[in-house]
Amino acid sequence: MKSTISLVVAIAISAIMYTPLVASASPVALDRNTTFSGYAEDGSPGQFSAVSANWVIPKITCSSGKVTYVSQWVGIQDSLTLVQDGVDYDCGGASSQPVYLAWYEIYGPNPNDPEIYAPAKDLIEAGDIMRASVTFISGKWEFRVENLSRHWQFFAAVSQPTPPDTRSSAEFLVEGATPSYPGFVPLSRFRSTSFYDAHVTSHREPGPISSFFPLAQCAGKKLLITPGALKSAGTSFTDTMMAEN
Repeated sequence: MKSTISLVVAIAISAIMYTPLVASASPVALDRNTTFSGYAEDGSPGQFSAVSANWVIPKITCSSGKVTYVSQWVGIQDSLTLVQDGVDYDCGGASSQPVYLAWYEIYGPNPNDPEIYAPAKDLIEAGDIMRASVTFISGKWEFRVENLSRHWQFFAAVSQPTPPDTRSSAEFLVEGATPSYPGFVPLSRFRSTSFYDAHVTSHREPGPISSFFPLAQCAGKKLLITPGALKSAGTSFTDTMMAEN
């Protein structure tokens, strides 16, 4: 996730103004926002301690010379801190080939802290099966992004920031920016991407994300990316790109 975009989510999911979409816009009742598509849950302080999911890297279509961006990630946050990891899907420069980058980030207490990217040798291509997880254990955050197709993993353990985060919401999201944000970059083009084997540890009990609510990314009334209904006993869903911004 780009830090210029992260400012929105660092305010906390519950603080973002959502407006219901019309029922015909999607097979599920959606909340509307300008940045994210997927599923999220607001809870109580200390409720969430782990999130994890798999997905298949989507094919990204790039246009030569056009800079675009989309990020797919899992995370846990509160009103001050967002802890997350996933994969960026970037286009830019003279090449028409996409770049897929694994990363993790603790965003909030020090907004100048950068995303930490996996080494360049950790190759990702369309069709690869990825798994991302964020876990809070013994006062530390553990980040793990794995390429199950190419048999590598990117792991880090980082001490909890100060002030301590309260772990009060959890997210499984695809993210892009809209023109209202500084440093706006258009969405990278893709058809769809599916989260599966999605699980959350809530009140120390692991389980599916059946209680999470869906979010759709919009630009005004235009639907950009929308999630489908939860399937597989609340452990999978598909985000579909409906329009470019």
